[in-house]
Amino acid sequence: MLLSEAIAYQRDIIAVKSRILAAMMCPHETSAAMQLVIAASQAGTNATCLAKQTGLAIERVHSFAKRLRQAKIWSGHSADASEWQDVSYDHQRMTIILAQALVARGVLKRQWTGSAAIYTDESDNVVLRCCPFESFIDCLDALLHLDSRSQQALVSTQS
Repeated sequence: MLLSEAIAYQRDIIAVKSRILAAMMCPHETSAAMQLVIAASQAGTNATCLAKQTGLAIERVHSFAKRLRQAKIWSGHSADASEWQDVSYDHQRMTIILAQALVARGVLKRQWTGSAAIYTDESDNVVLRCCPFESFIDCLDALLHLDSRSQQALVSTQS
């Protein structure tokens, strides 16, 4: 097996494992956004293909895609998975995927500084700083709590 084939195979395994973990760890709307982030890393950003692959309605894909493009996570036909794809630990990988999913949902904003991705909440508080060259503070619990609050706010506005 060539090195490039081995790397592609390893990335496929990472994507499958990440999709399973995403389905288990978050409320439906966030899990759906996580599935989309992961699927786009493999299949590209074509909304029709992603809707078929993830089972999401095309309108939801477009809604998520708009925010992912604004955040520069998606550009053209490709999705930037460099923040999480080569991370060694599942916990850290899922933290970054969760942050990107919360961007897709409009709960977080993401800015790229040239050396790091900065994720902020609606009050511009830094929730996650992701830099490929240094470790980041483990904030999975904080992101899950933020997601839970956004779910509660959604339910209360629908009542």
